[in-house]
Amino acid sequence: MKFKVRARSLKDLAMMAEPTAVPGGQSEALAWTFFDTNLYVSAATTQLTYFTTTRANSQLSNLNGRGLPTPQYFEIYSFNLDVLSAAGNNTPLEDSWDVLNGLGGAGNTGAPTWQFVLADKVTGPFPLRGLHGLGNIHGFTTQATTEYAQNGDGTGGFWADGAIVIPPNQTFSIVVTWPAAVTLSSNLDLVASMSGVLHRRVL
Repeated sequence: MKFKVRARSLKDLAMMAEPTAVPGGQSEALAWTFFDTNLYVSAATTQLTYFTTTRANSQLSNLNGRGLPTPQYFEIYSFNLDVLSAAGNNTPLEDSWDVLNGLGGAGNTGAPTWQFVLADKVTGPFPLRGLHGLGNIHGFTTQATTEYAQNGDGTGGFWADGAIVIPPNQTFSIVVTWPAAVTLSSNLDLVASMSGVLHRRVL
């Protein structure tokens, strides 16, 4: 996953995110990933919404539904989704396949989708199977015999190329929808993330 990290003035960022410009000074630019975690409940979940709820600890989210404070802006370069296997789960890859593909279109139900919502502006929906992880287990392991897997590199996920900018004090979310609940071997944590450039004031 590669993208340019460059400082922009607050005026330039406001012009990118909003139709009107506001005066502002120089910001600092940092490569950044915001993430949030939701639980997929087997045979029950049909929709998950990210970045709107305060989580119990910083391992579940580094944003906690607060939005960005003034004068922070976030340029989104990629959207990602990682499936975290439950401890003792003997079929982690099968469950990951099932949750990303849903029922596979059985009965003309269609596959799961995701969309990004900024204020009341919706981008998507897009196929969930295209929302690749940051870098998770690759290979196949059944735990029945000695097999091998690797913690592979991320593929860049769904590439936004910095075209979407989140301004400060604005609501936003990632919404994942399944046409029907999927039965898994156990409940799974699904982690949605956005990688890009965070602009904040220079102290």
